[in-house]
Amino acid sequence: DDNLTYHKERTLSLFNGIIQKNIDIRFNAINGISIKTLDEEVISLLKKAGMYHISLAVESGSKYIRNEVIGKNISNEKIIEVFKICKKCKIETTAFFIFGMPGETKETLNDTLKLIRLIRPDLLGLFNAVPYPGTRLYEYCRQYNLLKYNLEELLNLPDLEHFSERTFIKSEVISEEYLNYFKNKIRIVGALSFRNLADKITIVIRKPSLIKGIAKTFIST
Repeated sequence: DDNLTYHKERTLSLFNGIIQKNIDIRFNAINGISIKTLDEEVISLLKKAGMYHISLAVESGSKYIRNEVIGKNISNEKIIEVFKICKKCKIETTAFFIFGMPGETKETLNDTLKLIRLIRPDLLGLFNAVPYPGTRLYEYCRQYNLLKYNLEELLNLPDLEHFSERTFIKSEVISEEYLNYFKNKIRIVGALSFRNLADKITIVIRKPSLIKGIAKTFIST
C-alpha cells in the first residue's frame, strides 16, 4: 500500500485493530510512506502493531527543489521530527533522495548532504531523476528543452539496468560525472556515519575500494 497512512482515522482504526486482536506480525513499508501523514501518535502505533522498518521519501535537502520543483510541501523541521520519532520508537529508516531535478546546483546538493547528516537514516536510497512521459516533470523538461533523450532513444538505451548512474535531464551547472561523484560521497558518509561499528567493519571488508573513495571524499570536503 503506497498510501498506508494517507487517512489518519483509517490508519488508527486498522492498526489498533491489529493490536487488539493480538495479531502477531512484523511488517515494513518498503515503498515509502508520506512524511506529512506521520506524527508520534501514528508512528508509535505502527511500532506496537509490528512495524520494524519504514521508507521515507525526503527527495532533497533543498527546500526549493523539494517544495517548489517537486511539490512535496514539507519543511526540514517536519522531516527531522519524523526521523527523530522513528529512532525513539526503534523503527529503522530508509531515506529516499532524488538527484538531478531541474534547478539542481552544487548548493542544493550540499543542502541534501547537510540534511542527511541531521536525520541520520539507517539506509539511503539515492536515485537520479527520470522524467517519465505523461508526468508533470516530463512536460516541464520538454517545454524548456531539458530532455537528454527522446522516448525512442530512452527505450533503446543499451544499459537500462544502470539507470542509477545515468542522468536524463540537461543541466548547465551539474555534470553527470559530478552528480554521480556526489551520490557516492553521500553513500560513503552514510555508511561510515549511521551504522554501528560491526556494520562499518563488514562494509570495509566486503568493499575495500571504499577506502580509496573515503580518502578522496575527505580530501575534497
